Amino acid sequence: MKISETSETSETSETSEREQSSSLKSLAGLRVLLVEDNPINQMVVETLLEQGGAQVTMAQNGQLAINALLASPDAFDVVLMDVQMPVMDGLQATRHIRQQLKLTQLPIIAMTANVLASDYQRCIEAGMNDHIGKPFKIKDLVVLMQQFRPPRGR
Repeated sequence: MKISETSETSETSETSEREQSSSLKSLAGLRVLLVEDNPINQMVVETLLEQGGAQVTMAQNGQLAINALLASPDAFDVVLMDVQMPVMDGLQATRHIRQQLKLTQLPIIAMTANVLASDYQRCIEAGMNDHIGKPFKIKDLVVLMQQFRPPRGR
């Protein structure tokens, strides 16, 4: 009986890994600005995105994200923005990106453990395009990012 349970778990795990790998491949060439202050979250998200072929640039807070966008406004296809960070939070950074930098077409996706409807609404009002709750399933993140991916050949 244990062998069967282990076998099923192993098969399920392998299938899940294949599906995840297939989903991730759809990120190939996507230029992502990952704005996250937690080192563990940085490592996990960066690794997953890079496994899928995305090019990831890291910023540890909203101010550093703004600096990166000031230096190179066209360098990114999408921003994954944590909401709660020191120095400058994701909502403040998004407002600055939209209002001062005038990057109104750059997709910004909130990543946050706050998943209430009011949290989502605050993100949208700040100028973010969408919201994904932490922890998330990689396939959900990939689907969301694909919605905002620019056409090939930019």
